[in-house]
Amino acid sequence: MLHLKDLIPLWDDTIIASADATLSVNKPAYAECVMQFDAPHEGSGTNFFTVIQDEDRYRLYYETWTFPHLESISVCYAESKDGLRWDRPDLGDGTNVIIPRIEDNFTVMKDPNPACPPEHRYKATMEDKVDGIKSLVIRSSADGIHFKHFGIINQGYGIDSQNTLHWDRRTQKYYCYFRENLKPEDGDTLWKETPLRTVMVTESPDCIHWSTPVPLDYRVGEIYPLYTNCISPYYYDDRYYIGLPTRYVERREWNDNYDQLSGKELRRQKYEQNKRYGLAVTDCVFMHSADHYHWHRFDEAILTPGPEYKTNWFYGDCYPAAGKMTELSPGELSFFVRQRNAENHDLIELHRYTYRKDGFASYKAGYQPCTLLTKPFTFEGVALSVNFRTSARGHLFAEVLDEAATPIPGYTSCEYFGDSLERFIRFEKPLSALQGKPIRLKFILRDGELFSLHFHK
Repeated sequence: MLHLKDLIPLWDDTIIASADATLSVNKPAYAECVMQFDAPHEGSGTNFFTVIQDEDRYRLYYETWTFPHLESISVCYAESKDGLRWDRPDLGDGTNVIIPRIEDNFTVMKDPNPACPPEHRYKATMEDKVDGIKSLVIRSSADGIHFKHFGIINQGYGIDSQNTLHWDRRTQKYYCYFRENLKPEDGDTLWKETPLRTVMVTESPDCIHWSTPVPLDYRVGEIYPLYTNCISPYYYDDRYYIGLPTRYVERREWNDNYDQLSGKELRRQKYEQNKRYGLAVTDCVFMHSADHYHWHRFDEAILTPGPEYKTNWFYGDCYPAAGKMTELSPGELSFFVRQRNAENHDLIELHRYTYRKDGFASYKAGYQPCTLLTKPFTFEGVALSVNFRTSARGHLFAEVLDEAATPIPGYTSCEYFGDSLERFIRFEKPLSALQGKPIRLKFILRDGELFSLHFHK
């Protein structure tokens, strides 16, 4: 039987027995442009951003190069006090370059493991050659600026993407998510993309000895290419991990739509250089997990290239920055996305998007009332709140039922309406009296959304 406590996001049907409300993913709200990449040393290519919150500052790491010369990739660094205004510190040579030359894919995390030695507090995954073999390695640093070799995660895999590293305090293990290339027959994609880019996970107790990697298990749905993973612990509750992977779509041939799509001349040039540069487009989806291995992924995009513009709807759109989302305003999560493409003769920018707390997905009801009934569960807590919103004429009612779905006297709520991250549901009798007993919750929702539940201690 389920046992619930603290935050319960309603991003899937794990706790739901039946519902005629609709579960669907939500799109983020656009906020603003926070940085433009116009410094001379930043070249014509800028990608694979990482944003981390570090005590009194935010740190930004990103790669730069001059397209198509990928042998000249360097790593740059910027800082911000508020996550909105960014500065390039002079690191001694008039630039903000911290590593002048890497193979590719530099992604940083600040290690929260209490046992981590100070000299290895910052860790970066990156692609490198070790004994001539393509390798996923870790570099470490005491200050987040000066990195040196720490160890090897694996060798011989695809890894040419933004690979992420995490410490999970619950399992006391490290997890690394990285890219691997499968054969088209290993999946069931609409266009049989070759290779089939997928996300693998491996774990380690010490960041040195790593398990045999396995692909993420999405349980159901099409196995399509994911170029990045952008996985991180959820800001409000690190029992959950979220991902904003960039989805790669490569249609098989040029057709009339490409003739009418934005940037036709440049697209044709790219097509002649390499067919996939002209055919491929990218967007972004949302997924989440509670165990690192099994994921619920929504197939509807949360980010698309948007209204056609001379340099969008190209391979390279919708690449969120890696790193844990951050709360720049109460109850609102911010994340950052690369926009535009200097490879397409345009100025690259970093834009901020926002989600309400727990707002990646929700159960939605139209004007006709809908019902959600949970599975039987026990809980820890003395109070229940919901994250919800309704129209002025909409509403939410809550009722506590026994395991057999029979209403329990004294546990029917009044009508609730509004838009709140934390609306406490009050009953005639105390909820605490039901702790340890199997119960169900029933919600009646009209013209509204339900994002999450929270059992308060």
